[in-house]
Amino acid sequence: MDEANHHQDIASNSAHAPGQYEPPPSFFRHIDPIIAHAFFSTENGRKAFRNIDNPVPSRPIEEWSAEQVQVYADTLRARFYDRCRYVQPLGSYEALYIYFDAHDIYYLGARNLCNVIHYLWEENQRLYLVNADMTIPQIDTSIQEALFKEENQKKLRDWSPESATDIMTVFTHGELGATHDLSEAHNDTIRSILMNHWIILRRGGPVKPMYLVNCK
Repeated sequence: MDEANHHQDIASNSAHAPGQYEPPPSFFRHIDPIIAHAFFSTENGRKAFRNIDNPVPSRPIEEWSAEQVQVYADTLRARFYDRCRYVQPLGSYEALYIYFDAHDIYYLGARNLCNVIHYLWEENQRLYLVNADMTIPQIDTSIQEALFKEENQKKLRDWSPESATDIMTVFTHGELGATHDLSEAHNDTIRSILMNHWIILRRGGPVKPMYLVNCK
């Protein structure tokens, strides 16, 4: 399969939004500040989070085609490459606020943006498999074991991207087990896994495997 057709397939298969309908007005009135980072909409905090003053329960929203989903996702990856590497599949519309502000969700459509996030995540999984680093499962296991301790979960949960500190500095040497003894070449992998666990923990989720890599 050529690259263009593979991208089209990912976009077609990613149309599994958390709901069949757009969220109600209350979704735009009651926003959890703990997760409302809106990394893409605010350009990593450089712009203000935009709210919707008078949301209505029904409005015309064009459902994006697979090609439109891919184009928008490719635009985000070009502008926010590092952020796009860390996206996670969404369990609810509320999780969209991690990436987008109320204005973008309201006018672009929650379902469309969910499809964009799922497209990015599926593409990331493909890239991880193609460039499979055989140490990824070991790194993830080591980090999981460290995060089974409540104090370590709190450390990671309390970290904030707005602090401009490296997420790897949350833990002192040895707290992540053998992970700290790896070469600097693995730092991006460690950051990616920590960021994904941070997102899950901030959403109230459990400690669980982040990557399913074929080690055979």
